Amino acid sequence: MAVVMKQYRTYKCVNCSEKAKTERVTEGNTYGNPFYSCPHCGALNYDPYILEPALLSPKKILKDSGNSLNTMLFLLYMPCGLFALLALTFALENFLLALLIVGPILALLTVLILLKKKKLDVSKYKDILDESVKRLDSSSKYADAVIKLQGIDPDSVYQEHMQQKIQ
Repeated sequence: MAVVMKQYRTYKCVNCSEKAKTERVTEGNTYGNPFYSCPHCGALNYDPYILEPALLSPKKILKDSGNSLNTMLFLLYMPCGLFALLALTFALENFLLALLIVGPILALLTVLILLKKKKLDVSKYKDILDESVKRLDSSSKYADAVIKLQGIDPDSVYQEHMQQKIQ
């Protein structure tokens, strides 16, 4: 179970220069509407740390979840593998024999971790992506502003959605 910590960032309003707090997830990206209203004057401000997920490619969306899991697994099994190699070397009194036993096991674990990375699917983000597409479809001004500020990946969900609307 992953623990997600929330952090609040303070921004100055571009209109009235008053400070405003916005919530941001510290691990990975924060997805949602990157515009927020100033609580003091009501002016619209842009938060560059919040991304509109429908504008990203599936590869970029999965980047956070895949890398943290793989890094954790590598960091966990590598010291254990080194310890097993040393323990087996002392037990058998032969380094090459111990390496022949432990080496294939470590190679197999590496392959399994890399295969797990390829099996990560963007479907777990379906609700977030659907909500994002609805936001972008609701206002062409909003969509144009976000695309201008964040850019759009050629293989993004929103790009596919727009091509389907044309056909």
